[in-house]
Amino acid sequence: MSAFLGPIHHWMYNKIQIQQDIVDEAVKISKEDIPDLEKELENTFGPAERRNLADAIDHTNIHGWLQDHVSRVENKLAYTAKKLESLDPSYREQLRGIFRRKGRELSPKLAGASAKEAYKLMFDSLLDGMPCDHASSILEEGEDRMVWKRNACVHAPYWEANQADVAGYYEMRDSFMEGLITDTGFVYKKLDDVTASLSKEV
Repeated sequence: MSAFLGPIHHWMYNKIQIQQDIVDEAVKISKEDIPDLEKELENTFGPAERRNLADAIDHTNIHGWLQDHVSRVENKLAYTAKKLESLDPSYREQLRGIFRRKGRELSPKLAGASAKEAYKLMFDSLLDGMPCDHASSILEEGEDRMVWKRNACVHAPYWEANQADVAGYYEMRDSFMEGLITDTGFVYKKLDDVTASLSKEV
């Protein structure tokens, strides 16, 4: 990444913010059972940063600062999912519901969009490590169909560190996609464990 603040850094920061929104929603639904969860997350992993990026970031270490905040929000999601599901398995579906609603919030942007544009919106929203991680690659690219493959699971280390099953993350991610394509005319399919497609309905 560049040593100067540019569009790619704002892009990464936006993805961090979207996942932090999801964590915040998870904290809200757990208030009755775990009233101090937000404080616990901040004490364990550090506070969420909500300021304008230019005001918040360490301009002498842009890449390191962003990586640190990726790690914070990834750990927070894994820790929260593990804690809630250990307390009550029904929280698993509630967490999926949060992801689904977040996707649904974005679905109006897909009105009249191509499959390529829909894929970009997904890629612009979900956190997949840093750009240098090359977490996924496109196998098929077109206006009507996109196919991509996960090259590496950048989420697993965080979930493993919190004694959580990363499969739960991918279930939530699928729920995000379900919400994203609601009433859009797109079909999302898992072709195998690491390959998926997004296409226009015929």
